[in-house]
Amino acid sequence: MNSFRETTRAFLIRVWIEPREIEDGPTIWRGVVRIIIDPRQGEPTVALPVQAYFATLEELQHFMVDHLLEFGIPEEELRSRR
Repeated sequence: MNSFRETTRAFLIRVWIEPREIEDGPTIWRGVVRIIIDPRQGEPTVALPVQAYFATLEELQHFMVDHLLEFGIPEEELRSRR
């Protein structure tokens, strides 16, 4: 039986609002997502980036889907939960 560490992945997502020089200008937000690597698991076995900056939810979703596919979750499972 696989341990909890072998069957989970952890991600850290940080989002912030960019400072604006124009008063009452549109809000601009950005973020960064990072996969947290448990040192007891070793390094990832594929060449996916461990961190990505994003400015849209689609960019965040792309990073997450790539990692979840590599983890072994079928693509149809990921697409059907939108």
